[in-house]
Amino acid sequence: MSSEATQSVIAPVASPEVITFLQNRRSVLTKTLDTDPLEREAIETILNCGLRVPDHGALAPWKVV
Repeated sequence: MSSEATQSVIAPVASPEVITFLQNRRSVLTKTLDTDPLEREAIETILNCGLRVPDHGALAPWKVV
């Protein structure tokens, strides 16, 4: 594989919106979270995003229970 192909796989270019979001995100204290249940669609979105995060421990494939 050429170094150009490797570079594009390792370091994809993020959109400006993604960069801005990541630069401005903040953690939330557990005690300030809303207690209302999430809709199924929101849970599925969260899980699908979480399954795409880096797996530095080489634990893939993920098992979601």
